[in-house]
Order: sequence, then C-alpha cells, then structure tokens
Amino acid sequence: MQALSLAAIFKRSVNVSVGRRRPSWFARVAANYHVADASMSYPSGHSAYSWASMGILSLFLMGKWRVLHRDRFQMLHLVLALLPIGVSTFIAVSRLVDYHHDFSDVNAGSFLGLCCAVLCYHLQYPPAWSSACDVPNSRRQDTNDVDAALFSADSDNSTL
Repeated sequence: MQALSLAAIFKRSVNVSVGRRRPSWFARVAANYHVADASMSYPSGHSAYSWASMGILSLFLMGKWRVLHRDRFQMLHLVLALLPIGVSTFIAVSRLVDYHHDFSDVNAGSFLGLCCAVLCYHLQYPPAWSSACDVPNSRRQDTNDVDAALFSADSDNSTL
C-alpha cells in the first residue's frame, strides 16, 4: 500500500504540472468523451500503479524464496518471482496499443512505479541478495541496536 500511495502522489503531482495531451485527444474532444481527462496523459497511471504493486510483489517473492542468495539459486523460483513484472509490462504495452498514451508516458509511469516499489521494499526489508532477505527489518534482532541502547539509557536516568 505504501508503494501505491507514493506512486499515486508522485503521478498526480507530475500529471497536474505537466498535463500533456493524449494521442487520442482530438477524437475525445470531438466525441465530448472525458475531455478533462484528455489532457492528463503524462505519466501513465496504469503503468505507474501496476509497476508499483507488481514490482514490490516481485521483490517480496525474491526475498522470501531467497532467489538471489548464493547458496540457493533456483531458476524456477526466479521465473515465478518475475511473473508479476511480466504482468506490469503487459499492462504498460496495452496502454500503447490502445492508443491511450505515448511511449514516453508509459516509460515515465513505469519508471515512477518501479522506483516507488524499490524504495518501499527497502524500507521494510533488506536487499534481496543479503543473507537475511526473508526477515523484515522490524523483526531482525540486532545486538548493536542504537534505539535499544538509548532506551536503556533513558530508563536508567528515570530511576534517579
């Protein structure tokens, strides 16, 4: 949900500030069909949202299955983990084929969604190639935890 929310915020702010017309703008205006939406083409929302959601799902699967860990490289799990990326690519290409967006609209939306997915994944999990990639950051037990040291120092001062 974090990746989708972040992609929605960035997509909408770029969409309002740039406001490029769709390739089918003349046909939409002539038919009086969603005229206000006809000038909101850059970046593609479908591409941004699909890459944000499927990108974080793909990273999550790679981490949980430890696909990129050197001890357990398995081709089948890698292919299954990359299937959501294939779905995102299909959605992005369908926007081009349906003549709703230009190539740059789809590329910008895909890049925006992928950046949001990678950022939000790394806020919650370590990199997919690390040894602890299947454990969330909040559940890892670090012995040199600065927050735990600060908390214990605060509790020592409260007893004085």
